[in-house]
Amino acid sequence: MRMKQGISPRRSARRAPADPATRTRSRGRLSWLVALVVLALGAGMLTAAPAQASFPRTAFKAGSTDIHADGHFIWENRSVQVGGSVTGEGSLGASVVFTAFDGSGHIVARAARPGDNKYTGGVFSYGFTLNAASVVGGIRSIEVDLWGKSGTSVFLDDFPTYFRP
Repeated sequence: MRMKQGISPRRSARRAPADPATRTRSRGRLSWLVALVVLALGAGMLTAAPAQASFPRTAFKAGSTDIHADGHFIWENRSVQVGGSVTGEGSLGASVVFTAFDGSGHIVARAARPGDNKYTGGVFSYGFTLNAASVVGGIRSIEVDLWGKSGTSVFLDDFPTYFRP
């Protein structure tokens, strides 16, 4: 056996290249380990992210004991989420109309629940968005018109206005 000058047989045996199958396997394990660390860090960053901005919330109430509507507004950037219920008790029907206005007093959105010219004789729950995403400045106020119906007579019971906080 011929040796290069300065290298002992033991040292050269130790430095012999590893088996290619072993090398690939160890690289495979390393890549899995790196992937797991990256995923763990990524998951940690996602869970540690700050909460979304909370939008102002306003409770609303309109009506009397026989017919009434109540719920809440969530004032988003330009639009408003509306949630609640309208109730007509006894022989009275009830309907609620939400009319949204911009800062200049122009109507930018409108919605009726349970629907236009429809009245509930019990409890009707709702959840929807008054969309004003394309309106500069968005919705500034909402008028809540509570309508009642007795037989063929229709009447406006209450109409409070709520303003963006």
